[in-house]
Amino acid sequence: MTLEEELKERYEHWNHLKQYGCQDPFWEDGCNMNLVRNHIIYIKRQMEEQGIQSELLDKEIPPEVDRTYIARADEIRKNANKSLSIYKKDKDYQYLISVVDRLNKRQIEDTCIKNVIGYCRGLEEFIKRDALVDMRRHERYERYLQSFRECRKRVEEILKEPEVFVKTQLSIMDFIGV
Repeated sequence: MTLEEELKERYEHWNHLKQYGCQDPFWEDGCNMNLVRNHIIYIKRQMEEQGIQSELLDKEIPPEVDRTYIARADEIRKNANKSLSIYKKDKDYQYLISVVDRLNKRQIEDTCIKNVIGYCRGLEEFIKRDALVDMRRHERYERYLQSFRECRKRVEEILKEPEVFVKTQLSIMDFIGV
């Protein structure tokens, strides 16, 4: 890819981020837009140093953006509330909530049930705090529903197995209750 093609692509990417945002799970769109802006400045400087002529060199550099800018903020909020509603109605999620107290510590760790249930509780907290980057991770709720399904299968397998008690020799201390 030539520098001119790369510069054109960077401008298009910046505009795309401004309108649609990105799917970065940890950073706001403003951070990513400013990063792309820096790429544009760098590529223009390289083109000038190499004597490459292009009308793109006259194109205005995109403005620096507030790093907390998030595109589609209202849409993200709406989608987060929709996802939360879907999670709470999901039969697998409801099952997990109903059986979590029947599992011992080891079973809880083996099934990751607390983490999986935490997706829903976490989303509630993100909505309450208006944490748009975190809410954005839940726009594609299908993968979380898949986690509910897979966790349910693991829990059902564990609950089907009879509890195994390991026989050990008792000591005098067991009898005294120490």
